[in-house]
Amino acid sequence: MRLPVFTAFGASVSYIAAHFLTLLRITWAPALLLMAVMTYVMPALSQAQLDMIAIEQAGGGQGAIFGALGEVVKANGLIMLASALFYPMMIAGVLKHVLHGETPRLPFYLWYGADELRVFIAYILFIVMVMVAAIAGALAMTVIGAVAALISSTVGGIIAAVMAVAAIVAFIWFLLRMSLLFAASVAERTIGIGRSWQITGGATWSLFFYWLLWVIVMMVIGAIYAGFAASDIFSLIPEMIATGGDEAAMQEIERRMQEAQLEMYDVSRPGYWLYAGATYVYTIVTVSFWTAASGVAWRYLAGEERG
Repeated sequence: MRLPVFTAFGASVSYIAAHFLTLLRITWAPALLLMAVMTYVMPALSQAQLDMIAIEQAGGGQGAIFGALGEVVKANGLIMLASALFYPMMIAGVLKHVLHGETPRLPFYLWYGADELRVFIAYILFIVMVMVAAIAGALAMTVIGAVAALISSTVGGIIAAVMAVAAIVAFIWFLLRMSLLFAASVAERTIGIGRSWQITGGATWSLFFYWLLWVIVMMVIGAIYAGFAASDIFSLIPEMIATGGDEAAMQEIERRMQEAQLEMYDVSRPGYWLYAGATYVYTIVTVSFWTAASGVAWRYLAGEERG
């Protein structure tokens, strides 16, 4: 079954406009707690990464590097734990409203039940599948490329380019087939991998154009967010590209990025509140929009809505 692209996109926009206050009730508290964790953890993470860069530039020993790396791992672990708690909460809460009409009884949503757990497990399984596919694809490309290179360097280069394009296409196709994973998890109270794969069969192209419309919307929102919140970091990206792969130059730009990020999470700096507010709003908007869009697409492909 094909997805009616423009009808579904319009329905998604209409749903978000009509239920924005409900979406806000669902997402504001988890997003606020996530932002609090990030504010607590990110200064330590940025400082540890700066320490690693300084140690490498000074030619420090492995012990000092591993000490700084331990701080990086600890900070990332806290961020991953917070993400595993609060993102499934927001995603499941939004989907329960889109798919089942469930609205929070309180002015906030802080619940971690079976739906949230299924969303989390589905995400973990999805990441494992991507990693396995990436490793298998890399090994296949290496072997085939090496064999082709033995025949001819030109042939090897052509085959490598073709395989790289094929890998990108295959990855996009896989993402499209899994794009309703969380919706399937909440709609049918399963992990959702098999059901997402089943219901998106025959709808790959329509889903591609549907998500392309949403990517354009989110790019505009992301550009606005970057202008408000992370202009210092994004302004360094052209410099990194211009380094041409020079390791020392890239390391220096990375150091400046980490310093800028450290400043962004400095609560004593007036600019922190602009950054924190923009990031908070951006989190609510992106989670709400992407999740609502997936829920509406599910309803159409499941036959609950008519194009």
